[in-house]
Amino acid sequence: MDWTDLQITVPAKDIDTAAAIAQMVVPYGIYIEDYSDLTEEAPRIAHIDLIDEELLAKDRSNAIIHIYISPEQSPAEAIAYLTARLDQEPIPYTVDTSAVKEEEWSTAWKDYYHPTPIGRRLVVCPTWEEYAPREGEVVMRLDPGMAFGTGTHHTTRLCAGMLEETVTPGCRLLDMGLIPKTKITVTKVAPMGDPIELRLRGYTLTIRVEDARNITVAEVIQA
Repeated sequence: MDWTDLQITVPAKDIDTAAAIAQMVVPYGIYIEDYSDLTEEAPRIAHIDLIDEELLAKDRSNAIIHIYISPEQSPAEAIAYLTARLDQEPIPYTVDTSAVKEEEWSTAWKDYYHPTPIGRRLVVCPTWEEYAPREGEVVMRLDPGMAFGTGTHHTTRLCAGMLEETVTPGCRLLDMGLIPKTKITVTKVAPMGDPIELRLRGYTLTIRVEDARNITVAEVIQA
């Protein structure tokens, strides 16, 4: 059976918010077509005259998010969730669907993510990649997602650079997030059951079920 390619078209300026919502639908990543900064970024890769004309003709005012739904899952549930969340923002959007040939979409998107050096010593590496660190390098094992991403974003690089400059031997650090004795409440579950949304320490955390299995929890019964 074929998979369903669920396509959400939104204004390019709203792509970050829309993508964060889309990440809640499936646990294995999304594909985004965003050509809004093509003319600015293309010269960094090649001379503008060498860029394919079809690519240059792409719509730069809108961006398209692709979500691939397996034959065993219902696209209707994903569409209902997306439309409700996008209406709340509110973000203008259109939704289209098309069939795609059966393929291992749950892992194909991983081909685009590889170990990424940021700063002088830090390397962000997906869990499925093998990486032999060079002398002095520190490897951070993280998979692409809403909380951190791939390490390529400018804010991530700036934060990593600041940490390298300010954190020195003997520094005291503040533990945050999922530390022992933290009370956790499951507040939302994605339409396909993964990821899930947790409430802890006054903020909301979205996490994949696979990662949540690494958290040791005990049920708390309130009187």
